[in-house]
Amino acid sequence: MATCPKCHGYLGPRHRCVGLWRLRLRRAVSATIAILIALVLAEGALYLIVANPSELLVGLVAVITMFLAQAIWSALQQ
Repeated sequence: MATCPKCHGYLGPRHRCVGLWRLRLRRAVSATIAILIALVLAEGALYLIVANPSELLVGLVAVITMFLAQAIWSALQQ
């Protein structure tokens, strides 16, 4: 099975490379959506655990969640 050197898609007789910039944009958008979903879930869990969290705690949870979601997303893509 041959793959395209640019987009890593199947290189069949009707292959048309969509371009590397579209592939990168699609990956960036999907990673951003995954990070935002993880952020909403983490903040929801925080508000379930703590009735009235401080602004510092909300910010820390947001930053830690974004880093963890990006690391998990990168590990799953390889």
